[in-house]
Amino acid sequence: MQDVRTTGARDASLYALAVEHLDRALCPDMGEPHVTGGAPLQETQRDAGGRLRPPSYALAKREVRVSSEQRAPAGAVQDALVLAAGNGDRFHNGSAESKLLQPVLGRPLILRTLHTAYLAGITAAHVVLGYRPERLRTIIEHADLPIRIRFHYNPDWHLENGLSVLAARAALAGRRFAVLMGDHLFEPSTLRRLRHAPINLGESVLAVDTRPAPAAVVAEATKVQLDGGYVRAIGKTLTRHDALDTGIFVCDPSLFAALEESINEGDTTLTGGIRRLAARGVMRAIDLVDTPWFDIDTLEDLEAAESTLQTGEQAEVA
Repeated sequence: MQDVRTTGARDASLYALAVEHLDRALCPDMGEPHVTGGAPLQETQRDAGGRLRPPSYALAKREVRVSSEQRAPAGAVQDALVLAAGNGDRFHNGSAESKLLQPVLGRPLILRTLHTAYLAGITAAHVVLGYRPERLRTIIEHADLPIRIRFHYNPDWHLENGLSVLAARAALAGRRFAVLMGDHLFEPSTLRRLRHAPINLGESVLAVDTRPAPAAVVAEATKVQLDGGYVRAIGKTLTRHDALDTGIFVCDPSLFAALEESINEGDTTLTGGIRRLAARGVMRAIDLVDTPWFDIDTLEDLEAAESTLQTGEQAEVA
């Protein structure tokens, strides 16, 4: 696989400027986490039977419910939900900071992800923070990105990423949105295709990679079974698969209810919600074909991405 080739020169100076402002520009209210423009957050709760319940900010009472008949026709999505709450426990570089701050050819990984979303046509990014949120938020705020940013906080970031999706539920209710992993590198054209995909009302779509992959990559990846242009099954433990999940989605807001159902059954992963949409026949798949992407889980992944990215930039200059 190759990496994403985002346009523009490397931006080491941007990273240095953001770091310079860290100590005097930290969010003063981050000691009491909150959703920007929203209500105070509360911890995840359990019901009378001991089952995990979503945080109160994610419950249906905070959402304006809109039926599929009332939703706007499927069109170009403008919002992206960027999951940036995890601690990257497989990324060992000797630092306790979020791996999303790690420079990729001089530019923090999270800024590359957000800039790629912008190049793909996204105009507003909802960034969900969790682990060490102050520094990550400051880096983003001082990057002067050409995209509107709204921050959300997931106090249960140590659990799986489905809870991070629910953290932005109130802000995205009633409209389709992209879901992106903060630690993935991809081509703008991939997300652009998903934004304009001709899908039916109530459907969501996932970019998948059907190319053969090394056994070690497959073992760590979320695998997908396909049925024509739809996802039939998805999960890390599938014994047979047709493609790999790239972590690039455009989702109908019905994802939130599907995630809530999954969480009630003890599964806090985003995949749990996607699995329920697939079971209902409303989860489409689009093959990347030859479009490159990277999932940065380890330092080795980052080094491979940098190597390919640098090669790509040199080829473009030549």
